Amino acid sequence: MPQIFDRQTVHLYWFSGSGNSLIAALALAGRFRELGLAVELRAMENHDPCEINPEAVFGLVFPTHCFTLPEIVRQYVEQLPHVDRVPAFMVNTVGATTGGGVCGPLKRILTEKGFVCHGAKVLLMPDSFFAFIHGRLARRMVRAAVRRVRTFADRLMAGETHWRRIPMITDAWAALMRRLFAGRSLLARWLCYMRVVPRPKTCTRCGLCAKHCPVGALAMGSLEEVNPEHDDRERKNVRHNTNPIKSPPEPNPEDCTLCLRCVALCPNNAMRFRLMMLPPYRPEPQKELLGLYDENIKPGR
Repeated sequence: MPQIFDRQTVHLYWFSGSGNSLIAALALAGRFRELGLAVELRAMENHDPCEINPEAVFGLVFPTHCFTLPEIVRQYVEQLPHVDRVPAFMVNTVGATTGGGVCGPLKRILTEKGFVCHGAKVLLMPDSFFAFIHGRLARRMVRAAVRRVRTFADRLMAGETHWRRIPMITDAWAALMRRLFAGRSLLARWLCYMRVVPRPKTCTRCGLCAKHCPVGALAMGSLEEVNPEHDDRERKNVRHNTNPIKSPPEPNPEDCTLCLRCVALCPNNAMRFRLMMLPPYRPEPQKELLGLYDENIKPGR
C-alpha cells in the first residue's frame, strides 16, 4: 500500500453550495469505507483549521468559484498549521473549467504548510451559476461524477494519482480571479447583477436560508424589529400570511460568497441569483438535498 494510506484514517473536509461537492464527498467517503478505511466527514465552516489531526490523511472537497478557490476554502487552508509531511489530496467540482486557478494555488499553499500532495481530481458537474442543465442530463452528469470520484479513490489507494502545478502562471490567474470576485460588490451597486436577492411575495419566512448560510450573510428579524414604525394591527395583518413571524431574509452582499446554498435549499424558490436565467439547479430534490445537509453539518455558526 502506498505511503498515503499507511495511517488507515481519512479526514475529509468539505464545503458545498448547491450540493455537488457534498454528493462528491459522500461518494468518496463511501468508497474509502468499502476499501476498509475509517473516514470522518467535516464541514469546513464548522471546524477550526488549527485542530486537524496530523495522524490522518487530509482530504479536501469543494467547488470552484470564479475559476479559483472559494474564499471560505482559501481562508481555511491559509489558517492550517504547519505539519510534518501529512499526506493530502483534493476533489474539486466545476461547472465548466477552473482555468488552472484551483489545483496549482492550493498545492502551493499546502506544500508550504508541510503537506505532501498526492492527488487532485476535477469533477465536471452541472453548473449552478447559470443553471443551464436540468432534468435527465443533470442526473446523468451527477451519476458520472460519482463513478469518477469512486475511481479516483481506487487510484489514490493504488498510488496512481498526480497533483500537477504550473508555478507562477496558475498563481497569477488565481490572484486575478480573486480580485475580480472581491470587487463584485462594488460593481453590484451600479449593475445589480452579482448578488442573491429574496422574493418577498414568495418567501414564507421559514428561515432555512439563514440557518444554512455558511458565512452568516443572511439574517431573519422579527417584524417588530424590522418594522418598528408599523402599529400592532398592521403587523398582525402581515403575521396572518407568515409563519414563523419574521421578515424576509436580508442578504449582505459584502459577506455573501455566492455559493448559492440558500438558492438550492429554499423550498419555494424565493432566493434568486440575478444572473440565473433558469430555475435553480439542484443535484437532488429540495427535501432530499436539505436532508443531506442536515445529516452532515450542524447548521449555523
